[in-house]
Amino acid sequence: MNSIILCTDAYGGRGGIALYNRNFIRAVSSHQQIDKVNVFPRKIYYSMEKVPENVVNNIFASKNKFTYIISIFLHCFKRQNVKVIFCTHIHLLPAAIFLAFRYRCEVRLLVYGRDAWQETRSKISNFFARRLKTFISMRHFTARKLIDWAQLDREISYYHLPNCIDLNAFSIKEPDISLIKKYKLENKKVIITAGRLDKGDDLRKGFDEVIEALPLIKEKVNNIAYLIIGDGEDTKRLEKKVSDLKLNDVVIFTGYIKEKDKADYFRLGDIFAMPGSNPNFDRYPFRFVFLEALACGLKVIGSELTDQWEIDDPDSKLIIQVNPKDKSEIANAITKELNSNIKTIDPRLKNFSYESYRNHIHFIIDNLGQNNGY
Repeated sequence: MNSIILCTDAYGGRGGIALYNRNFIRAVSSHQQIDKVNVFPRKIYYSMEKVPENVVNNIFASKNKFTYIISIFLHCFKRQNVKVIFCTHIHLLPAAIFLAFRYRCEVRLLVYGRDAWQETRSKISNFFARRLKTFISMRHFTARKLIDWAQLDREISYYHLPNCIDLNAFSIKEPDISLIKKYKLENKKVIITAGRLDKGDDLRKGFDEVIEALPLIKEKVNNIAYLIIGDGEDTKRLEKKVSDLKLNDVVIFTGYIKEKDKADYFRLGDIFAMPGSNPNFDRYPFRFVFLEALACGLKVIGSELTDQWEIDDPDSKLIIQVNPKDKSEIANAITKELNSNIKTIDPRLKNFSYESYRNHIHFIIDNLGQNNGY
């Protein structure tokens, strides 16, 4: 049997959602009943990572909206046994329903963050969302938001599928000497933040907060360096803030780095800090960069949680939580961890292994047909 996956981006994509989708595709393609996975990405930004052998990545679909629609329409003429269609964005749900009607199979919608927190601008997407009988959510918080605005049955059964990490790719190792020399980090205490440097809704998601706390940290810790990993149109604004605060000798912008190099960069650090204060910023405690940094032995500082389900989750204690609007609290937390300088891996991190994630997806596929609809 085959599977079809509609997604915003995956291979050659940007950020955490693209990584989530790559992990998801990999897991679906490894199921014993799935012979082939046809992926339709909406966007491709960078050079593509290796694609599993039984995955067909329809690159033509990513050119624009027109080619995306045409690619899906032309795919309908192919005769194949499709077991399930996974839709990784609520705006793509109408296209997924169209394909499901053609192949007489089920649809599973995946939701992540704020795109599913409220009614969308698409009436047809909202129409289908209100008729969901099950779905997959990265967060309980997002699931409840969707249930509320779509007026779904409060007792609806959905699948909780948090982020995962390949524990074989991230581990505690000695830092790369060449990178230490490249960024002049000899004998430095290194703070790291990684993410897209985007404008708009993504402002103040942790970079500003750490930069503003650096003068206080410098008073207590000698020879510090702050490594900002990532690229985006907000880089110039952040560079100006660094210059205005006279922190050019401390802050280093690395720009974009490839996924395969992330572990080497994280191993340069003594602590990972990303305490975002933007009220629209997703305070998800299990972000990929958090899990990756933890797997490299770093302590991670994030924002204090506001969702009771996540507060009650014992795994959320993996993250040191601070008030992101309190510059002194951020500085004190970073200073304390920089002085401890002990790298360890919490055994709870195994709860987020790729193997556990894959097994959960296989369980979802094995249980298709339990909800009699999409």
